[in-house]
Amino acid sequence: MVFSQLGLLVWLALVVAGILSAIEHWQPLTENLSDRALSPSNLIILAAVYPVVKLIHELAHALGARRFGGDVNQVGIMFLVFVPMPYVDASDINRFRSHSVRSLVTLAGIFAEFAIAAVALLLWAQTDPGLWRAILFNIVFICTVSTVFFNGNPLLKFDAYYALADITQTPSLGTRGQKLLERWGRRLMGLSLGADAETAGTSARVWMGVYAAASALYRIFITFSIALLVAGTIPHVGQILAVWVIIGGLVWPNAKALVALLRSPDVSARRGLFALRLGLVLAALIALLAVVPAPSRSTAVAVVTNGERAAVFSGVEGRVVALHAKAGQGLRPGDLIVTLDPENLSVEAEAITARIEAAMAKLRGSGGDARAGITEVLRREVLALEQSRDELLARVAMGEIPAHAEGTWMPETPPLREGQFISRGERSGWVDAPRSRRLVAHLSQKVSRKIERGVSGVDLL
Repeated sequence: MVFSQLGLLVWLALVVAGILSAIEHWQPLTENLSDRALSPSNLIILAAVYPVVKLIHELAHALGARRFGGDVNQVGIMFLVFVPMPYVDASDINRFRSHSVRSLVTLAGIFAEFAIAAVALLLWAQTDPGLWRAILFNIVFICTVSTVFFNGNPLLKFDAYYALADITQTPSLGTRGQKLLERWGRRLMGLSLGADAETAGTSARVWMGVYAAASALYRIFITFSIALLVAGTIPHVGQILAVWVIIGGLVWPNAKALVALLRSPDVSARRGLFALRLGLVLAALIALLAVVPAPSRSTAVAVVTNGERAAVFSGVEGRVVALHAKAGQGLRPGDLIVTLDPENLSVEAEAITARIEAAMAKLRGSGGDARAGITEVLRREVLALEQSRDELLARVAMGEIPAHAEGTWMPETPPLREGQFISRGERSGWVDAPRSRRLVAHLSQKVSRKIERGVSGVDLL
């Protein structure tokens, strides 16, 4: 039933549901992924979950082999770096005549992991934080990230590689491609080629050579990626592990191959020609590195703050009589935030109003041509007093502090309280919005020089 049309439909439904759930919960699922996955507490859960996932993976191979008439004669557990790893001997599938059937059984473990990831992701989305949610997260991590970059990547010699070799009908794809690259390298260095054991045609040779080159580049990429990830996530010990990964994965194997080549009779017989061509190749590589700009990236820890445009300041001094907005409340332009009582300005405005009334009384009492000069003086005095009063009333109206933009209210720390006296120009808080935020970071002099040469892009991690 698993390897049938119904099983395929169920698998597709699970995978599609898992993808939709991943898109919906992408932010909490991927936030700070490397630190969460490599934290000491999570590594314990990861080590406990990994063998269980791989057991289901191996059982999928066994079920596939049995479904199409093959035998599984051996099932067991081996220890890899003290971690128990289940395995099955499904080599009997090599007698299957159909390339597609052999490839299906080879990929059965990957298909099973994708289905497990979908189920775990759907459960993770409905689970509260805790141990169970952490277990589900690790299942999703193993069945997606680990599978895509390792077991499901045909550039490494795992399941996807053997399926690709079977589908393309290129047995020993990696080995033959590597031998072709070595042969082309020997020709470039002027060494003896020897007998050509490869029977494939030109197009097949190109395909195998391109695959071998891509596989080598991917191994370099994945080795450095793991080293940088470990070095940046695990303090102190991470740097030692990173050096060990690079030496063990790249430096040591290539160093042994180079020493064996230098000691070979071909190099000894043509040492001068070999040294000349090797020097030319190294010079070309150095020139290429010097001329072609390599991608450069610098990482800096930044703090997200609100810019001055988001700040709300008091236009007058006075006491707080009302707080209209609460922390986290959404505001629109014009919504009241704080109301102040500018007592001094109010008293001064009342005094000017009294002076205006007194001047108006004098103006009404003056009359006749003989007193025309006095009347004009009183009128000018009234106009000046009214202008001063209007200015004071406008300043009194500034006691009502509104929101100047749309956003979320974030009060100053400590927040204002009723009865508190604040000065003119004192900050009350911020109207937070994405467009008003800014990043503040301290950059070293080395990074500053890179920025001066130009910035092609910025990513927020």
